[in-house]
Amino acid sequence: MSASEEIREGMTTLAKLTRQLDEEWEAEAKLIGEVSDAFDLLDVLIAAAAQEKKG
Repeated sequence: MSASEEIREGMTTLAKLTRQLDEEWEAEAKLIGEVSDAFDLLDVLIAAAAQEKKG
């Protein structure tokens, strides 16, 4: 295999890995957003329960 073929193969491998990392990071960001939304909802429910207990 020539040096240019090795470089081309290496670049293809790097491109594939970069794409996979991008997909993983996108999935992680979505999950973090969903967890954050769940905690926001939990805060609202706790506040509502505290209001009901006072009233």
